[in-house]
Amino acid sequence: MSAEKNITRKDVAEKAGVSVSVVSRVLNNSGYVDKEKKKKIIKIAEQLGYIPNPIAMALQTRRTYQIIFFCNDLTGAYYNQMYHGMAKTAKERGYHLLLQKDYD
Repeated sequence: MSAEKNITRKDVAEKAGVSVSVVSRVLNNSGYVDKEKKKKIIKIAEQLGYIPNPIAMALQTRRTYQIIFFCNDLTGAYYNQMYHGMAKTAKERGYHLLLQKDYD
């Protein structure tokens, strides 16, 4: 059983021959980076399977983009519809909805 390595921005930077800060600017879509260099970095990130670390992003931005929904019973139509409506809206806005059920 082999352990999969998480691809980091440093890995993308090394493969692209640029600094980590340039990769960060491209992936965060902030600051100027030459159009061709930007395309190259995005392509390499996709090829390597780079996935942003949500914990690192939350620490950096001070936002978790998570909503916790506390509910004891989703079998009733009211709370079930509420949950699904919240999940749909959260997803549309880039948030994750977490369900917390209180067990007695």
